[in-house]
Amino acid sequence: MMGEACLAPTMGWEPLALLLLAATQPLVLVDDHLLIPPAGSRAIPIALHQRPAVIDCQFSASRGGPVMLWLVRRPDLERFHSGRPLEALLVTGYHRAGAFRHKPGPGDYAVIVDNRLDASGPAEVRLVISLLFDAEPGGPQFVPTGRKIVVVVLSLLFFLAVLWYARRRLGPVFKTRGF
Repeated sequence: MMGEACLAPTMGWEPLALLLLAATQPLVLVDDHLLIPPAGSRAIPIALHQRPAVIDCQFSASRGGPVMLWLVRRPDLERFHSGRPLEALLVTGYHRAGAFRHKPGPGDYAVIVDNRLDASGPAEVRLVISLLFDAEPGGPQFVPTGRKIVVVVLSLLFFLAVLWYARRRLGPVFKTRGF
């Protein structure tokens, strides 16, 4: 066995990198062209039960008039279809293209593509709905004010202690040299 090379399988960094990359990538729920009937709408259900996520939605109407997107709780979907008032989490207004991001709590939701403004023909809409896990739409997080004050006071006390120690150790040297 002398001189034979050992060909043991080794695990490189590639699987770990792919795993980390997959953890930060959005989960695409819908990426499709939808045909919304004239004066009609279409709902896409979204279930958020496992962990919090940001709903990222982008749309563009390639044919037909402008459309409106609604983000509602699933129980409000029936209210929408019956024409009763409802409390929407988010409404885009009528546009030919747009996007939104919203981070709701756990629950069942629906994105409604609304073409009720245009009764003359169907709207063809490209819709992309993704879930972004571990993302915050609000931006960076900040340290609370109380903790900031503690850090500043402790830093100042440390600086003063270093000055006192240096003066105590180097004071005689400065006196002999005439400083």
